[in-house]
Amino acid sequence: MGGIDRALPLLLCVALAACAGTPSRAPVAERSPADASAATYRVRQGDTLYSIAWRHGLDYKALARLNGIRAPYVIRPGQTLALRSAPSSALAPSGGSSRATGRAPTFRWPGVGRVLGSFGHGNKGVDMAIRAGTSIGSVAAGEVVYAGGGLRGYRALVIVKHDSRWLSAYSFNSQCRVKEGDLIVAGAPLADVRGQGSAAALHFEIRKDGTPVDPRDLMESR
Repeated sequence: MGGIDRALPLLLCVALAACAGTPSRAPVAERSPADASAATYRVRQGDTLYSIAWRHGLDYKALARLNGIRAPYVIRPGQTLALRSAPSSALAPSGGSSRATGRAPTFRWPGVGRVLGSFGHGNKGVDMAIRAGTSIGSVAAGEVVYAGGGLRGYRALVIVKHDSRWLSAYSFNSQCRVKEGDLIVAGAPLADVRGQGSAAALHFEIRKDGTPVDPRDLMESR
């Protein structure tokens, strides 16, 4: 499905940088879109259960249950994960989107910038122009559950788990300032934006139980 990997391409005037990680992680590289018809996935170096679920539009808890994986959701390179419980039966809605429902954490904007691409019509988040020299911050407190290869057109991706239902993700072409397992507060810097003027860009998403929601429905007014 890989809808997140089909975010609107942006012309970025930035210097590509490696994302910080542990020595056992593979070098950061742009990942290809996920295969929507795939029933299984072979774990690669640097993957986490959260990143696999995110790229395939699944709820990480359902993916863990299907494969008999318990917290803290340890997986290993070469392991084969089932993505579907039956033919053509996804674990969670993979192509849809929704407006926020129920009580959500209080989210702040990840940075100050102009919205280049809005939620919907194939975009599962918001694309923003962020002025070079500023920081991209976490929208709420949580745990970094992935810091590695980015989306199409971006170098790095950070996924933050805020609670058992809410995740946020940030894809950009700057160097990560966090690593997996970091516990962070709201506004904690995830990256320093590189580039010229306001050309540096950010793709930002929030998902509830694996389903994308419009971030603008959840953000504090600014």
